[in-house]
Amino acid sequence: MTNSGRFRPASGSSIAPPAPGMTAPGAAPGAAHRPRYEPGALEPVWRARWAKARLFTVEDPTPAERPRKSYVLAMPPYPSGRIHLGHVRAYAIGDVLARFHRMRGRHVLHPMGWDAFGLPAELAAEERGRSPREWIRDNVATMRQQLAQLGFGYDPTREVLTCEPRHYHFGQLVFTRMLRAGLAFTARRRGSTGRSSSAP
Repeated sequence: MTNSGRFRPASGSSIAPPAPGMTAPGAAPGAAHRPRYEPGALEPVWRARWAKARLFTVEDPTPAERPRKSYVLAMPPYPSGRIHLGHVRAYAIGDVLARFHRMRGRHVLHPMGWDAFGLPAELAAEERGRSPREWIRDNVATMRQQLAQLGFGYDPTREVLTCEPRHYHFGQLVFTRMLRAGLAFTARRRGSTGRSSSAP
């Protein structure tokens, strides 16, 4: 794997794990070696190596790579503060797909984002007596750490937080342009006395 998102095993390299977490305590002399998997000891070692090597950081594709680029995006989660099994299932599928394309030599962009814009986040924060900005940022930090512990290969430089102005600015820009062009308007719904904004 390189910064371009391609998978290239180094010549002569070994994928054997480091010693911590792969011991076989109590093995009888001469018995076949059966390493014991200790995730708490082994996985942090590899996550640190991946981070140091910027393994999942993907640069913009070169002209030669553009024909073989892939974009893998799972629906960004609402940052409620804890990852549950539904998250694990959905994001494991996306991660497998991204790794499959990388191993086939494609230039893969696999980002992560957080769907945190709007009233639900504000109401949830108010219920807890906290600032919406602080509550969302704390939850994102917790969930980001939990996703990292699962070993998912997201590009950390491509993360999107939808409550940030640099993101929702574009949604507002598109809506105001639609409004000026007459494609977004205020209308009465049939059978309703209220008014609502709508767009085709």
